[in-house]
Amino acid sequence: MVAAVVPGSAAPPAGAGDTGPGPDAVQRAAERTLLRDTVVGVVVGMVLGAGVWALLVLIALAGTDWDLGPALGMGAGVGMFAGAFYGGWAGTVVGCRELEEAEARTEGRAHD
Repeated sequence: MVAAVVPGSAAPPAGAGDTGPGPDAVQRAAERTLLRDTVVGVVVGMVLGAGVWALLVLIALAGTDWDLGPALGMGAGVGMFAGAFYGGWAGTVVGCRELEEAEARTEGRAHD
């Protein structure tokens, strides 16, 4: 049976030497996974960091007569910065494994 070719189509006919995704597609998929894991890590880290730092400020100022609103806002802001850093780091560490495995697959090496 002859495969039909649509004029103007850049795709090869179905079944014409289909060996799966090429090395560039594998690398791009791994890089998208790394980016997604990093962004998720930053977002989760910012939320958790803001909560932890605001709680620390609340504990520190519990017995004082300070106005807690600005102090808690400052603690949450500092926690967001810290959480963005640590969350981004953690997300990159998690996503890096997929990138290393994709590199090993495209180069034909076995990964530990």
